[in-house]
Amino acid sequence: MESRKLITLTVGERTFRTTRSTLETESKYFRAFFAEARVGGRSNYSIDNDGDTFEHVLRFMRCPSKFPIFWSKEKGHNFNLYQTLQEEAERFGVDALAEWLKAKKYLEAVKLVTKIKEVEVPTTAIVNCPEFIHEIKGSLVDVEYHPQWRRSNSKTYICPRGLDVHEGDPKKCGKQCRQVQGEKPDEYRDVWRLWLLVVQKEVVFHENVCIHGG
Repeated sequence: MESRKLITLTVGERTFRTTRSTLETESKYFRAFFAEARVGGRSNYSIDNDGDTFEHVLRFMRCPSKFPIFWSKEKGHNFNLYQTLQEEAERFGVDALAEWLKAKKYLEAVKLVTKIKEVEVPTTAIVNCPEFIHEIKGSLVDVEYHPQWRRSNSKTYICPRGLDVHEGDPKKCGKQCRQVQGEKPDEYRDVWRLWLLVVQKEVVFHENVCIHGG
């Protein structure tokens, strides 16, 4: 059939090979274009338009079951391309694609889910804690650890002689400690605890949003 025959379509400075059937199925523009053109034995056609953007229009016409997403972890959505593609889809009468882009459905396809929790670090685990730690768990999950020192509600006993082995327990202090203490009251100091604010950021793709008719 003539509609399944391969044709060469030059758009701007780009050249594409496709079939009339692919172009006419999704595009009102091409249905009118081929109806008015004198097809005959011709297999080459030219359109004065942006070839780079048309590439995405043609890709959708070839596979109209899935809408395109232009997103990267580093830059997020390519809003300029979405806008340009919407204009081209409207020009070529690819209504399904134009309406999907106009409704900005791509914003529903990619979501950033953030989870925050606080975790107390055991004293035995505290060796050297930097001010900030960034960890990547897989290509779509980032975890940030923000250390925070907080004053505890409790206080710890200080030995009058400054002996670490007596710290926290006045019963360990004997006669020599009390002689050094004299008439002074027991001394206590504030206790500081290390907490981690754990921030997990995960990129979640909702592929059903990109399915035509899904």
